[in-house]
Amino acid sequence: MKNTLIPLTEEMRQFYWRLKSTSPFMIGYPGNLGNDFTELFKFFDFLINNCGDPNETGSYKMDSKEYENRVLKFFGNIYKFEKFWGYLTSGGTEGNLMGLLTGRIKYPKGIVYSSNSGHYSIRKNITILNVPCKEIKSQYGEIDYEDLRHHLLKEKRPPILNLTIGTTFDGGIDSVDKVIDILKETSHKEFYIHCDAALFGGFLPFLNVEHELDARKQIDSISVSTHKFFGIPFPSGMFFSKEKPGGNFVEYILSHDTTISGSRCGQLAIFLWALIEHKGIAGFKKEAFGCIENAKYLEKLLKEIGYDPYLNNNSNIVSFKTPSTDIVCKYNLATEGTRAHVVVMPHTTKEIIDLLIHSIISLS
Repeated sequence: MKNTLIPLTEEMRQFYWRLKSTSPFMIGYPGNLGNDFTELFKFFDFLINNCGDPNETGSYKMDSKEYENRVLKFFGNIYKFEKFWGYLTSGGTEGNLMGLLTGRIKYPKGIVYSSNSGHYSIRKNITILNVPCKEIKSQYGEIDYEDLRHHLLKEKRPPILNLTIGTTFDGGIDSVDKVIDILKETSHKEFYIHCDAALFGGFLPFLNVEHELDARKQIDSISVSTHKFFGIPFPSGMFFSKEKPGGNFVEYILSHDTTISGSRCGQLAIFLWALIEHKGIAGFKKEAFGCIENAKYLEKLLKEIGYDPYLNNNSNIVSFKTPSTDIVCKYNLATEGTRAHVVVMPHTTKEIIDLLIHSIISLS
């Protein structure tokens, strides 16, 4: 039987060209548009479904679990796990849900602690899990340690901590070491630490700096997005945990159902492994340093024109006074209150930054 060819309509062609023309100016949100995956698109000819546990073969044979496990092993080493269980996810929200669920299973009477700068998925996920939560204050995106200490002193139930490694708007990084010190001070011996590292989990380990994503610390799980720094062209991510969840054995797929989504995109594993093979650690380092360098370049130019920029340490997010509506729309800038920001990704070149600054000056 011949496969049915699904054609592009004229409307879709116009939509494609609209996307292509606006893509270089998408600098306000954390997506890396600098990769060309055209040669891998042939894998979309198949329904590649990594259903069930990633470590179990199962009965569905058109999967890419071999590549999934190669990817997980590569990044598990990057995050310094001695032993771990993990899988490829649909994105940061699923990874955060899996982290909080794992903490909830370990400590059924636990309470989630997360800063008010944490990702919006946290509120949704605690609603899904029906777990109590204490929202902690933050300063420039980083969790307020005194406020956390205050809450932990009053509550003796096990804390399930959601720490953010790169907050959405300001790029704040919660310190795992400081939080562990506070847990000791407040006599909490039972706790679970999940790190939401959606964006910064991509580039921080390649900067040759001391960073929070070292699983040799008392980190229990990590979630990272792969459509951000790594530039996979569809929402996706990775989840790592020191403990493997239970999960029911499903005869239909001959595998344990250990993941949130069950059926998972098998193309993701292939795209990620191809990226690792092509760029390797050296390539990821080059892009990571490039992002930080260009973020500092943008900060410098914004200072020169009086736009009050702010850039956290080891961050690629530059926030500044909101420019005109035309500029916000043209460059797809994210805004919050009176501030806007640029997330400097590998495709955010100095040429694009110069264009942004020129536009701001022209329309001021």
